Amino acid sequence: FYSPENYEVLNLLIRIYIKKKKVNEINSLFSKTFLKLKISNEKLLTNYAYYQRIMGKEKLTKSTYKKIIKVNPRNYKIIYNLVNIEKKLPRYIEKIIYGEENQDLSSEQRVYKDLSRALLMKGKKKIQTLISAHRKFYEINPAFKKTNLNIWNIKEKILKSRISVSKNFKPYKNMEPIFIVGLPRSGSTILEKILSSQKKKVYPLEEAMVFFNHFGFSYKVPKVVDDNLKKKIFLNYKNKAAPKFSENSSFIDKSLENFFFIDLILTIFPNAKIIECIRDLELIVFSILKNHLPNVPWAHRIEDIKRYIIQYKFLILYFKRKYKNNFFEFKHIDLILNKKNKIKNLVNDCGLGWDEKSLDESTKVYLSETSSNLQINKGISKDFLRKKNKEIADLIKGFNFNNN
Repeated sequence: FYSPENYEVLNLLIRIYIKKKKVNEINSLFSKTFLKLKISNEKLLTNYAYYQRIMGKEKLTKSTYKKIIKVNPRNYKIIYNLVNIEKKLPRYIEKIIYGEENQDLSSEQRVYKDLSRALLMKGKKKIQTLISAHRKFYEINPAFKKTNLNIWNIKEKILKSRISVSKNFKPYKNMEPIFIVGLPRSGSTILEKILSSQKKKVYPLEEAMVFFNHFGFSYKVPKVVDDNLKKKIFLNYKNKAAPKFSENSSFIDKSLENFFFIDLILTIFPNAKIIECIRDLELIVFSILKNHLPNVPWAHRIEDIKRYIIQYKFLILYFKRKYKNNFFEFKHIDLILNKKNKIKNLVNDCGLGWDEKSLDESTKVYLSETSSNLQINKGISKDFLRKKNKEIADLIKGFNFNNN
């Protein structure tokens, strides 16, 4: 019913399958279209690489990136993506990265060229170049400044707010959803994969962004929660899950910004489990710089990263003290060091029923649109325990965390 060359229609169709986690349908679609075409269309190839990456197919992703670069040697965004996952680059790609400056490159392509160069560097120069490239990206996105100002004001709004409920309001007491919170690059995607692989049926909604889409960084949370708002929130989750989703269903939402809305979440879902992902701060900051999060406004200047992390640490401690029975912890290092019992205890605390095969790397492909998509399908290794980075350690010395 569509032409395989029509990448826009194909893109929409596959995106529907991804949202519904339909792996077989995606594979079938590719085998009938992409694999039979002699592709030279840059946008078509880019879509193909994107979806192979989502499906965790690293070799196909790399080979498709290389095809794109041959079609357009100045696609520095794709070059950056390749450099981030390829240990040994072909010589011709290195020449492109280190070649003469192209005066007519867009500002964004210049940033990706700088990021690509930075990833090939070592030590202090690498960190300095990453920081410089991120700052340039911030400067060409003026909307980031306004968004960040809203973020910095949220803490005071939360501390001053007092949420009440309307008369006859009834929360969803039968539902026990799981909300994963934490800083980016702290293990939230692999945790969602583990939790959704257990005995109890649960809908993994990845970054559902339901509360954020309602209230945003302006934090326009109502003082009174009524049944109308409650039903809107429920229907939003239902639309992202499945038609059979009901008031007895369980789901996982790993929108990391949900920590701003803990009061509201627990007003509507009083039996929700809040799991905080914890990882070494040095590794988080390095990973934020290395992986480039273009849609995260605070992730491009060191001073903003510091400020956000300090605010996060303050608020998460505040909420853990306020709702201690709803909070649980997931330590990224426990998974890397194969501390199975700790993961098992967390799963059982969430009422999901432990499945011995859930940590098996050969389990089904897990679709993810986050930057961790290749990692979670490749398995966990001790490569995640990188050596301490002196340059990053020096950067975070000024992160003044005070538990009081």
